[in-house]
Amino acid sequence: MKLELGEPPEDGDFLEAFKDALLISGASDGTIKLYTTAVRDFLDFVKKDPRKVTSEDVNKWIASLMRRKLKTKKISDENETKRAKSVTVRYYVIAVRRFLKWLGISVKPIIPKIRSREPKILKEEEVRKLLESVRGSENRLIISLLLDTGLRAKELLSIRLGDVDFNRDAIHVTNAKNNEERIVFFTQRTRNLLLEYISKKGISD
Repeated sequence: MKLELGEPPEDGDFLEAFKDALLISGASDGTIKLYTTAVRDFLDFVKKDPRKVTSEDVNKWIASLMRRKLKTKKISDENETKRAKSVTVRYYVIAVRRFLKWLGISVKPIIPKIRSREPKILKEEEVRKLLESVRGSENRLIISLLLDTGLRAKELLSIRLGDVDFNRDAIHVTNAKNNEERIVFFTQRTRNLLLEYISKKGISD
């Protein structure tokens, strides 16, 4: 929802006036709390009339936010913690930029990039326990192949014995959309499961 905040006062407590403008515009309680918290933090940092703020002031404040510990949800994973912090800082910057725009001040802050989520890589012990919990050699082979190669379901289903190179522990995969070929590699664990499956099924070229 686009917030129509009206005109700011010529003087006085700009933060309170901004808060009132948000309330009147129909902003949610969460938005009001976030915006006022961000603006209060910014004003405490710059210690100057907000109408005289520059882009440099805003960027220095952003740098200080990145160095500080901000209130975010408790997360055990370090990468997720950093990502949550980037998201929080980004929202703070958006809030302050909206506040300054309301005052008629145009700034071009450097908005922090949000860290992309890094894929969780299973440890070998976790993989072993996962495979042990799966019934059937065929299902174990499928999961092991997916874990090793990252193949899509369609790619996995299209594999034929002739695509498997046991000398290199590799599989030649053809993309159905663009007919491009690539090679993916598998571990000794998957090799053993493949050989077991081929032997049981009596598969041959």
